Amino acid sequence: MELGKGWWAPPAKRHEKVWPPADWGSLAKLPTDPEKLILAVRMPDGPPKTQPKSVAEIKSEEWPAIHFALAGLLYRTPVMPEGLRPAAFEALAMIPGITATPGVKDAKGRAGIAVSYKDDSQEWTWGTVFIFAKDTHEFLGFKSTRTSDSGGGKTYDQLSSLDSYAVVDKVKQRP
Repeated sequence: MELGKGWWAPPAKRHEKVWPPADWGSLAKLPTDPEKLILAVRMPDGPPKTQPKSVAEIKSEEWPAIHFALAGLLYRTPVMPEGLRPAAFEALAMIPGITATPGVKDAKGRAGIAVSYKDDSQEWTWGTVFIFAKDTHEFLGFKSTRTSDSGGGKTYDQLSSLDSYAVVDKVKQRP
């Protein structure tokens, strides 16, 4: 929810997939070994012949999508099966171009560890960092550097924070 407005997506249709998986059964099927998790999120539906057998076989142009998949898993899925969250963090740390910066604050002023990504092969930096709590690794919020369209090219930091989350039994049910 953002400013009291809910963002709802209809359930996936037959043969459609959503990332990260929204149901416990699909999350439970993800590997808790970091290298296997990277391989699983790389191209989960690709032809078996094209699937790499190790992280060393992954091509440089594939890492941005893997980063996006793992980061999405970590910030969009606050409750995971045992072992999956640590595996996702370890897998994220294995991605070339990932950096962790302590002491970055979210919109509420909570200091955490900012995880950012830079693709050296394309001289491209993702302008958003994900901020996680140092001790619990819970997602706290985002910090993005933006450029004003109307402000003569001035840059500013846009901050967000996650206030709370809850597990409910039905879609749109309030805790």
